[in-house]
Amino acid sequence: MTIGELWAVPITLRIVLIENLRRIAVRIVGSERARGEANRIADDVLGISGRSPEAAKENLQGKGMESLPAAFAVQLVQRLRHQGPGAAVTLQWLTERLEAQGTTPDDLVLLEHSLQASGNVTVRNIITSMRLISAYSWNAFFEEVSLVDEVLRADSLFAEMDFVTRDRYRHGLEELAKGAQRQELAIARLVIAKTEQARTIAGAGDETADWRLMDPGYYLISKGRRAFEAEIGFHPSLRQRLLRTYKAYATPAYLGSLGLATLLLAALPLLASVRTGVSPPWLLVLGILALFPCIRHRSHASQQDHERAARTPPPSPARTYRWHPAIVTHVRSGAEFFLRSETEVQEQIGLLELHYLANQDGEVRFALLTDWSDADAEIVPGDKGTPPLRSQSP
Repeated sequence: MTIGELWAVPITLRIVLIENLRRIAVRIVGSERARGEANRIADDVLGISGRSPEAAKENLQGKGMESLPAAFAVQLVQRLRHQGPGAAVTLQWLTERLEAQGTTPDDLVLLEHSLQASGNVTVRNIITSMRLISAYSWNAFFEEVSLVDEVLRADSLFAEMDFVTRDRYRHGLEELAKGAQRQELAIARLVIAKTEQARTIAGAGDETADWRLMDPGYYLISKGRRAFEAEIGFHPSLRQRLLRTYKAYATPAYLGSLGLATLLLAALPLLASVRTGVSPPWLLVLGILALFPCIRHRSHASQQDHERAARTPPPSPARTYRWHPAIVTHVRSGAEFFLRSETEVQEQIGLLELHYLANQDGEVRFALLTDWSDADAEIVPGDKGTPPLRSQSP
């Protein structure tokens, strides 16, 4: 399976579960409508609806020779059984219709109750499965079964990187395979072959060896990608070419977009002036004067440019490595600072909680070691009723 197909596994499972839930819901709604129709006919037969029994006969005759829904037949049997001679005629008609369908009322009752019980179990299992899918670590599942990951982990530092960096490598490899019309696994093997070649050159004592060539990311997302694209026959799409051009000329593109937005704003009053018959010299004067408020009030255009620049191209975080298996003791560190007010104390307590929640493994420890502030005397005004945060010094 490709990278995209593996990531689509949880989505596909959700779609399948929702489709099964939809089918059960459609069946429940249809059964409810059939039972409602059966209740109306039973009310007519029993004379509790205010209509004559002839209405029930007309409804039954309207059924023709079509197959009766199981929910309709079961509800009608349950309502009319042991209800007198008038109901017996309708039950006889129903029994004959069911025999023509190859079944009996008793068998149909058992089948309908079985379907209802299985539907309840299925709905419960679907909801439970949806919860399990949401709680399952699909990132770990992907990296365990991905053949591309298995290749990239061989003889490289790919496994020592954090998940975000590894995911960037995979996205880069996926783009290369798609643009070169080649298999992702073949691209991964070619990248690892190039890193092994660079490592062999460095191991031979070549002082000019570049350590960056030993990293798969150099060919997937870094400076070596262009040469690698030419080697594998990569053809960028139109969108990729536009993004690369925008990135190569980022400053002119940004300033040019601001200038274009300013000119468009200034063109609006000039067009209105042309329609009123203003002479060209006055149009020039109005154009120069219109530039100042347009430049002053182009905040909306600037905001749009900033948002566009943040999305196109997207930011590229630096490659990072993860501590494995945990942060070791010799890299522990600490910091100290003065607490000048109660507000700073509360802020540090909040930061203490945030730091702990973000780093709950390894040798990471967080604590506030506090003491009395410096004073000229043992007891000073304000010592009484001090907050519990301040502990007495030994």
